[in-house]
This record gives sequence, structure tokens and C-alpha cells, in this order.
Amino acid sequence: MGKLCTRQHFIEYLSYNHVEKQCLLARCLWERYQKDYGKDGYIQTVAENGEVEDGQIDVQVKATDFIERRKKSNNFYFDVEKKVLDRWFNKFIPMLLVLYDAQSEKAYYIEIRQYFKQKGLAVEQINKFVRLFIPEENILTPDAILQFRKFKNENL
Repeated sequence: MGKLCTRQHFIEYLSYNHVEKQCLLARCLWERYQKDYGKDGYIQTVAENGEVEDGQIDVQVKATDFIERRKKSNNFYFDVEKKVLDRWFNKFIPMLLVLYDAQSEKAYYIEIRQYFKQKGLAVEQINKFVRLFIPEENILTPDAILQFRKFKNENL
């Protein structure tokens, strides 16, 4: 019997497709890494005149059929290992964590550095893993992509 392509494989591909669609609608480009070492790809931003801009936005996409929600609020949550955080913080460019819900066909996001700053967290304080909370209103849309394009350009 050959290699199986499971439901999880398909929702993973759907999540990449969803991110790419939001990028294209924002007139940006999604480039996927062939190997996943804690980052699935990056967003290459494009200026209004069509010129490809310097810098990029790194992205890690997590896809699920069963998105986990915090009982006390409308936040989703996702646990991230310390060693993954170390890779995300190894260079200063925006880093998005995107949580794709295959049932609703929506994706939710946080920008990692902003999140840690707002919560008063430091990577050095993390032992093995940290639970990250993603607000339900942080829906990945073309407008959200454009906001991160602006953030990237202002902070390069």
C-alpha cells in the first residue's frame, strides 16, 4: 500500500491556500517553504506601483478541524514549544502565527513580537512551552495583510 494522504494533510494544504488567497487579494505574494522548520512560508509585500518591497513577513500556519477555544473568553489558543519560539525570534522581522479552522474556513492570527510585548512576556522566561491566545476578531483578511505590510515597512 502506498503513502496515505489523510484529512490532516488536506486541511494543511487548504490552510496554505487560504493564506495565499488573502495575500493575493491584498496584492502581496505568499511563498511557501518546502521544509518546515517552524516557519511554513513568508509574505512578500508589493508596493502600490507593483514593485516588490524589501523585507518579508514570516508565517507559521497551524490547521485543525477542531479549533480550541478558551472557556472564559472568545480567544482560541495554541501551545508553542520554546525551541520553536527561539526560531521565531532569531531575526527581527514580523512573525505571524496563523490558526486555520477548516470547519469555518477562517484563519485567525497574532503577530508574535507584538503579542509578547503586549503581554509582558520574554522568550527567556519560557521553560518548555507557552500557551498563546488568539482573539476571535483577529481574522486573517486582505486588510490584515495590508496592516502587516505597513507594520513591516515602518519597522525595517
